[in-house]
Amino acid sequence: MHHHNSVIMGLLQSRDFDNLKDYMTSFDAALEANNSNSYCLNPIANSILNLYASRAEEENIKTVFNVNLPNRIGIDNIDLTCVLGNALENALEGCLRMLESEEKKITVTVKYFDRRLRVKVENTCKSDIEFQGEMPLTQKTGGGTGTKSILYTAERYDGTAGFSVIDGRFVTQVVLNEK
Repeated sequence: MHHHNSVIMGLLQSRDFDNLKDYMTSFDAALEANNSNSYCLNPIANSILNLYASRAEEENIKTVFNVNLPNRIGIDNIDLTCVLGNALENALEGCLRMLESEEKKITVTVKYFDRRLRVKVENTCKSDIEFQGEMPLTQKTGGGTGTKSILYTAERYDGTAGFSVIDGRFVTQVVLNEK
């Protein structure tokens, strides 16, 4: 979304309204095309899951979604987007670092009960992931902020976030308490 917002802001600042309108129409069409599956009742989570399912499919990455999320939860939509978006982006990137011949898979489990959002994202990964304390070190040139954003969001909700590598799978687990 950051990249899309940058394009929109650039077109607004240059007052290029015709291209902005074309871009927004194209973006809406892409969102509609990606929203073909209903993984849960929550429209924000559903959009994010559809987006990453589509990207994974393009890269021949198998996806499994076990999601039970109602339409409304006590978690801000921006924070929900942060957690799901960053966890799925990291999972996709982790799979893409693997050799083409290796099986790639992302499994997402999301549950909401007892006024808590529980998210678990597992992906196949290379075995060279290093940690500094309990945080994985980024593999991105110039550094990444996804895991830090997840951790900060969890802290704001008096929750937890954890990252680990188990049997060739990178595991992200997050719990957010409803405010």
